[in-house]
Amino acid sequence: MNNQLKLIDQLKETVLPFLLVVEFNGKIISVGKGLSNVLSKDIQNHHIEDFITFISPNSFSDCISSTKSENQAIKIQLKEKTITLKGNAHIYKNESIVLFVFIPIFNDLNSLTNSGINLADIPDHSLMSEYIFLVQNHNTEKEKNFSLLEDIKQKNNKLNQHIEELKKMARFPDENPNPVVRISDEGIVEFANESSEKQLLSVLGLRVGDTVPDSFNLLLNQAYSSKGGIYDKTIELNGKIYSITIIKVPKRNYFNLYAIEITNTKQEVHIEKKELKKLQNEIKQVKDGLERKISSQSNEIALNKITNEENLIHGSIVQEIFLKQNYHLQGFTVFYQPKNIVSADFFLIEKIPETTTIYISIGDCIGKELTGSFLSIYFSNQIRNTINTNPTDASLITLFNAVEKNTINNKFYSKVNRFTSTDFSLLRIDTSKNEIEFATNNHNFITFNEKNNVIYQPTNDSKFFSVTSKTTNREIKSGTFSATDQQIILFTDGIINQFGGNKHKKLKRKNLYQWIEKGKIFHNNTCLIEDVFNNYKLNEDQIDDCTWVSYKL
Repeated sequence: MNNQLKLIDQLKETVLPFLLVVEFNGKIISVGKGLSNVLSKDIQNHHIEDFITFISPNSFSDCISSTKSENQAIKIQLKEKTITLKGNAHIYKNESIVLFVFIPIFNDLNSLTNSGINLADIPDHSLMSEYIFLVQNHNTEKEKNFSLLEDIKQKNNKLNQHIEELKKMARFPDENPNPVVRISDEGIVEFANESSEKQLLSVLGLRVGDTVPDSFNLLLNQAYSSKGGIYDKTIELNGKIYSITIIKVPKRNYFNLYAIEITNTKQEVHIEKKELKKLQNEIKQVKDGLERKISSQSNEIALNKITNEENLIHGSIVQEIFLKQNYHLQGFTVFYQPKNIVSADFFLIEKIPETTTIYISIGDCIGKELTGSFLSIYFSNQIRNTINTNPTDASLITLFNAVEKNTINNKFYSKVNRFTSTDFSLLRIDTSKNEIEFATNNHNFITFNEKNNVIYQPTNDSKFFSVTSKTTNREIKSGTFSATDQQIILFTDGIINQFGGNKHKKLKRKNLYQWIEKGKIFHNNTCLIEDVFNNYKLNEDQIDDCTWVSYKL
């Protein structure tokens, strides 16, 4: 509002000399130059009704209490002058002020002369200055009148220039090579540029003044009900493909439709589909072991013949079967919540047969939708192959480096170019000794001692060493420690980056750890992370895939 008051102060010295700004309690906080000169006194900080008699409405309180409109017609009279003014009251309820904009009312020349208003009361750039100048100087020499007429002529020329500019702007839709159409709320074509008449309306058999068919009314309804009043759609007319955008213009009873022909991109789309099919075939070859497990389901999925949503649903089925094949192990809690049907996150829980060794891994691949989901499956499969082809006493940092090397050198991963941003942690747990060996390139691994209510962050412990990855040049932290009767917790960034709560703020790592310490996550031997997270998220959109794995030794 301070900026608005500054603007008002400029206006009261220039184009609005009879301006008045009043707080809801009646206190005058700003006065126009002309009104101040007529009253011949400083009325600022006084009550408005000390100097003004309200004619319509009857009082200042009636003015601000009206609920009909935030802009009202006003008529007043100055108490110590025989001057009547009329204008508008603009009510700003949020700021609790009223902005009055007045002009004096004169029935004839004598009433103006007797009012005491002089040209000096009106700023040079006021909308009234030329008029009062003419009245007060009607008996001056012809030369002065001629000078004034010349000034008016110059202003008239400027006005004509502005009109020409407006005409040029008005021609803009007509000169647009793409279709532009205006349709009323009743579905009647009100305007169509030349391009739209040739490309769209002629195909639909329409002209300006005609009513659009029901199929177009459905599109208009989509724009009306969509967020922001904007709806995008691709349609095909007479063998040509158009991308159309329909906008419901706020506070107007019409829609604007803009269209661009995109027929030439059809071949490009076809090429992209071929590339996608090629990539899908490569994925199928890599996942031959997976296909044996899901047999008939995978054979029924024809990704290149179904809609994108169906692709995602089938991708989700693949992830569910592959990622959760060892999810039956007791003592584990897994919270796995994709942002949109499929996830670029992965987790792995692998117990080595006839041993007391369990491997746990969790990670976040960069990729969207199907690409991200298959990357997560592929990456976790590389980890499973690595740990199952090496002895349980092999160096964990060696296994970590082997996973990265095998992955980046694979032809499948080179196609998508997403490896260098993959965060993951790999743990090896000896349940007979309650001993944990870890290797990780992020900080999303902690343990929690419920008895002492203490969180331990191994990646911040200086006693453990760090090495640089031979594949990605990223730092890998590794070490071994005992964790008897403790919760082992791994998670992805999607959890701590989520917005929510009463203040709609990002959760962050610190607040997640406070949840754990205050007993919100682990209660009566139960992990409540899913309920606590979704209650925090409330109605906010989920911004990333979320994965959590916890296990109590």
